[in-house]
Amino acid sequence: MRMNRVGKKKDVMSAPAQTRVDKALLEANQFNQQILFAAHEGIIVYGPDLRYRIWNPFMERMSGIPAAAVLGRHPLEVFPFLREAGVVEVIEKALAGECPPARDFAFQVPQSGRAGWASDCTAPLRNADGVIIGAVGMVRDMTTRKQAETDLRASKEVLQALTARLQILREEERTRIARAVHDELGQELTGLKMDLRWLEHGLEELHDPRASPLLEKTMAATDLVDTTIKTVQRIATDLRPAVLDKLGLVAAVRREAVQFQEHSGIASRVTHSDVVPQLPAATEIGCFRIFQEAMTNVVRHAAATAVEVDFQTPPDGLVLEIRDNGKGFSLGLAEKAESLGLLGMRERARALGGELTVRPQAEGGTVVRLWIPKTDRK
Repeated sequence: MRMNRVGKKKDVMSAPAQTRVDKALLEANQFNQQILFAAHEGIIVYGPDLRYRIWNPFMERMSGIPAAAVLGRHPLEVFPFLREAGVVEVIEKALAGECPPARDFAFQVPQSGRAGWASDCTAPLRNADGVIIGAVGMVRDMTTRKQAETDLRASKEVLQALTARLQILREEERTRIARAVHDELGQELTGLKMDLRWLEHGLEELHDPRASPLLEKTMAATDLVDTTIKTVQRIATDLRPAVLDKLGLVAAVRREAVQFQEHSGIASRVTHSDVVPQLPAATEIGCFRIFQEAMTNVVRHAAATAVEVDFQTPPDGLVLEIRDNGKGFSLGLAEKAESLGLLGMRERARALGGELTVRPQAEGGTVVRLWIPKTDRK
């Protein structure tokens, strides 16, 4: 036992005990070194002067800069791009006792030619007494993830462009078929009807009882041709409503709503407060197809007795709302199901530069809201 300067006893650790402590410290240091070497993330320790104290092997591999070229130096001496990335500011905050949130930043190391993206999370480093003695940073290499996100975004954009192009081609094909059905087939049926009428008159003028069966058959054929002409007109209208090209979107929606009410028995009303501006042809047909799909969904799923269609004209574009008083739907169930009809409506809206939302009403029923940005008519 030894005495200190004021005469008090001072404990002295025995040699075996000191050996055990030294061994434990050595093992702890080796353990920490193994963690640093085995970590699949970058580990950086900064001193209170903001200079590098630890630069683990992962950081060497990611940056291409060995620890020997980094330790003891200020970050901006080695990596000038860190100033623009705001990393130094984050380290300073950590040294001041803050815990800044993780952030992504781009890096480019001229010395090694390495470039990419990283995510950095920095926190204060304290001793046993709670005093800040530096900062520790955890760095993840985000290059692969960022590249995957970029590729996915590009793929999505290509897919959306392809979808929009396919919709345009489909509408052009429907227009071509509608004109062929209405004009060519309609004209041929009209000619056939005229021939049958001529035959009817000829049989009537014979005044021969033996011609009566032939006259009845001819009249029945004429009636069948009339029915076929109406069917052809309906098919042509379904393919491409002529009123849309002649009178515009509001008139086409009104006509469709009237037919919807006649066929479904669901009361339908179309309103608009202001003068609805004319839209590009592709935009009008896109809005009309979304409206048709929304009305079809009302019949299939809503169990509604009334539908209100409202056009609104905010300064930034056009809004079309379809509201029904049906049973509504569960948002979670709708998102899980993500029917093809709803997907198609959203893709059409996105292709037009707009947005489609579907939500339940507080008083019951569903609201389908389509917003289309303001554009010059072409």
